[in-house]
Amino acid sequence: MKTNKQNIIIGGVLLVTLGLFLTAYDKGQENMRKRQQERIEQGLREVEEHNRQLKMEQDSIQRVQEYQSNMKDSIKIMKTYCERPNSAGGVDVNIIWKNNTKRTIKYMRFHTVALNAVGDMVPCTIRGYDRWVRVTGPIKSGRVDGYGTYWDCVFYNYSIKKVKVLEYEIEFMDGETITIPVS
Repeated sequence: MKTNKQNIIIGGVLLVTLGLFLTAYDKGQENMRKRQQERIEQGLREVEEHNRQLKMEQDSIQRVQEYQSNMKDSIKIMKTYCERPNSAGGVDVNIIWKNNTKRTIKYMRFHTVALNAVGDMVPCTIRGYDRWVRVTGPIKSGRVDGYGTYWDCVFYNYSIKKVKVLEYEIEFMDGETITIPVS
């Protein structure tokens, strides 16, 4: 009889221990599921934030492209030419252009390259292929600039016959600067 009582007590203790173990196991599983759920939710928040920032960047790029597209006709380059090379191969550059914006321009910069007679880009023998030239304003709206002025010895190369503007940069009086490629 005593062994039955002992077996019942041992069995009860084992059942209680098993119950406690299963409860602890369930609690651990529940905690693990909560941690996984929290990580998933954190990951989703990070993805949403990344997507929000990406959308803002795309919107910003689109606004800049639209602005540049609208500003494409802001400057009309009427004539670009260069003088014949001097005795050292130095070539003077002239750009005649018009400010078609409704704003006064503080500085105007032209990104230029030199071309030979067949239109191939040729290097300056002392400075590489491209050069920036700058006009100091103010250049008011509607004004044509460049007549009677030129940049001295911008390029050095005896084969230069033409100059091409790749892009231009406008700095307005309020400090805003835009760069627009020439098509």
